[in-house]
Amino acid sequence: MPIRVDRLRAAQQLDGRTWSEIAGPLATTHQRLYHLSAGEGPTLRRCRRELRDGFASLLDVPPEWLSGETDALPSVPSADATVVAVSFPHREEVHTRVSLFQGTGRAVPGLQLALSRLLTKADRAVARDLAAAPPAPRDGRFGEDVQRLLAVLLVAASVEVGLDLIRPLPSVEDADDLRVSAVRHAEEVYRPWLEAKGPYPEWDRMAKRALERVPEDDKTSALVMLEELAGENLRAAYERLRDKKRDG
Repeated sequence: MPIRVDRLRAAQQLDGRTWSEIAGPLATTHQRLYHLSAGEGPTLRRCRRELRDGFASLLDVPPEWLSGETDALPSVPSADATVVAVSFPHREEVHTRVSLFQGTGRAVPGLQLALSRLLTKADRAVARDLAAAPPAPRDGRFGEDVQRLLAVLLVAASVEVGLDLIRPLPSVEDADDLRVSAVRHAEEVYRPWLEAKGPYPEWDRMAKRALERVPEDDKTSALVMLEELAGENLRAAYERLRDKKRDG
């Protein structure tokens, strides 16, 4: 089976285990993994299907992405990770750019994988919270599904809002580590909420910061439309959750 070395290395780096620690559960040798994962050599290499699938299971990545059969990951369909996908109810996916580094055109597997994982966790957390929120006194125009889409997009946009504090921004070629670090930092910041152990995100402040970065000539972006459709309902649902906690 083919295997993408850049994606394998990115998954290993995000996992944190050494190749020696990975070799044991896969019933292979450190030397074999070194030859497969060494940075020198072709990007696309070959290995047994069982080993490819073992990597995928152990490192929690889709096997098709690992082998290069698809560039898409859940919520992040573009290999350069500058596009986030959200699905409107009963409609096709809407792709929206959220990155300061728009149009790089370069695959950044670590960034794509880290962002996909963060957005997957955020979507689950929002679904959990909205299910626990007391019902609104009256039905809003848009239901929980649209509120979830807005929340996930705000999390995605908030990842790089913090990079606004860095001036001058590094060149695209030098920015990959910074961008991956921004996603991992965001996950740590949100971790108490993601694990239902801490405060909820401040959706109002997140929306304000994110919308400030939308160009004046791009008011049809998914972020702008979703905020207009569901922003009030999302904030109201979390206010009811906070009231529920206080009344506890």
